[in-house]
Amino acid sequence: MPRPALRPRPRQRGAAMLIGVAALGLAMAALMVLDVAHVFSQRRILQKAADAAALAATQFVEPTCATATPTARSVAQQNGLPSSGATTTATCGRWDPQAVAAPTYFSAGAAPFNAVRVRLSRPVPYFFGLLGGSAGRTVTAEATAAITPVTTLSIGSGVAALTDASPLNALLSGLLRSSVNLSLASYQGLASARVRLLDLVRADPIRLGTVDELLASNVTLGNLLLASANALGPSQALAVNVLNSLALQAQTLNVPVAQLLNVSAPTDAAAAEARINVLELLTVGAQVANRNNFIALNTGLNLGPLASLSLGLRIIEPPQIAVGGVGTSAKTAQTRLRLNLSLLNLNLGVASTVIQLPLALEVAPARATVSALQCGRTFAESRVQLAAQTGLASVCLSRTAAGTLNSPETCASNAQPATLANINVLGLVNVGLLGYINLQAINPSATPLSYGSGAAQPVTDGSYRIGTSLGGALAHALRPGSLQLSLDTSGVLGLVAIIVNPLLSTLIPLVEGLLSTTLAAITPLLDGVLALLGLDIGYADVNQIRLQCNQAELVY
Repeated sequence: MPRPALRPRPRQRGAAMLIGVAALGLAMAALMVLDVAHVFSQRRILQKAADAAALAATQFVEPTCATATPTARSVAQQNGLPSSGATTTATCGRWDPQAVAAPTYFSAGAAPFNAVRVRLSRPVPYFFGLLGGSAGRTVTAEATAAITPVTTLSIGSGVAALTDASPLNALLSGLLRSSVNLSLASYQGLASARVRLLDLVRADPIRLGTVDELLASNVTLGNLLLASANALGPSQALAVNVLNSLALQAQTLNVPVAQLLNVSAPTDAAAAEARINVLELLTVGAQVANRNNFIALNTGLNLGPLASLSLGLRIIEPPQIAVGGVGTSAKTAQTRLRLNLSLLNLNLGVASTVIQLPLALEVAPARATVSALQCGRTFAESRVQLAAQTGLASVCLSRTAAGTLNSPETCASNAQPATLANINVLGLVNVGLLGYINLQAINPSATPLSYGSGAAQPVTDGSYRIGTSLGGALAHALRPGSLQLSLDTSGVLGLVAIIVNPLLSTLIPLVEGLLSTTLAAITPLLDGVLALLGLDIGYADVNQIRLQCNQAELVY
């Protein structure tokens, strides 16, 4: 049987050509990818150069921007920009999130300058020229950096002029609910110490990551003081020892940090670099921890056998320390203060009695608001502008003033006189001694304050008084005509009235004289306590103006 003939295997024509074309395509794609990667690599380098150039040029925005472009070009070349074939443009202007539209918030040429926009461009040649037939492409990078000035301020604490430890010891003893007896040197050590917010955030026992986390937290005042001590370190030994001692007395007091610090810095880094006065942190923190609590204050004043004095306060709204730029506000506390003075065993000629004098002082917050900040090349060329306003104050002696500090109508305009005493005259009748004071709110206008270039005051830490003192809160309340005394003789009738009424006519001037003499003795101490709380009527102290100008940051 014949064998079948073998058929030849079919030949695969053109397969090698297809493989070659595919390989060539892949090679060309790889080469194009290399060109694209090279372009993007050069763009990243150019962006880093633009960032560095903008940060450097921002230091030279004032006064004319003349050196901004040369500075930007020099720094860009140090960071990879070729010295030939590249262009550098630096534009000075103003970065202001409050006044300029998003997303850049930058207005070119707007004065006063606080920012620089740097634009870099350079040609980047292709290695292989396979992208559209061109030899390369031009890449650009842009960066905007701004100096974000930040100031730290408070108003009305009175710590800048601290000359006596007694009022502050009395205040802190009441706020911390334990005895505080520090020396003047200890308080001055606290007043001279400043803690950086970033160090406070990172210090034990707080140990948080950012300023925002600190502001969102509730910490005990004791832990806040311990963290302040750890943040200061051994170079501030006096302040550290005092803080560690006070921290043991403040572990039960809770402080919502957002109520203590009003931080509205333009950037997180600027906020982190802000520094807070340690004594301000202590006194304001103690007030925040005692918001809405009644606080009995031990004045330490010995009035002898003729009089006794009690003093208490209620913090309706706590004060705040401010950290930030334009628009940031610091404020004092909204507070009610109760003074109860008892004049004992007074011999009024026709009678002996005890007189109770319940005075109430109600104060709305004083405020200081940053209206403008301008950083120059030096502090002498820098400028701070504030608008400060003293608080609204009411002083009253009335039936409601003798009641509870919780009453919303403590100094109501329609309040009735208080009964100060029941006087037994000649053993015949009891006569009521009525007293009334109602000085309604003193409505101050805002006072502009300017410091720095062109101003009388330099930009330095300090305390600046606004308004005009009215001679002390109590002296103002008891000025001639303010205290209205009267006698309730409704129960005195007939022949007794004929005998008693002429005698009673001598009582009022006698009582007025006794009250004025006694209150004159206690006014300095009380005014010291009021000053520490920011409750001086008619004026306020704007404290701790601290301008930080070295915060150049990338903002776009």
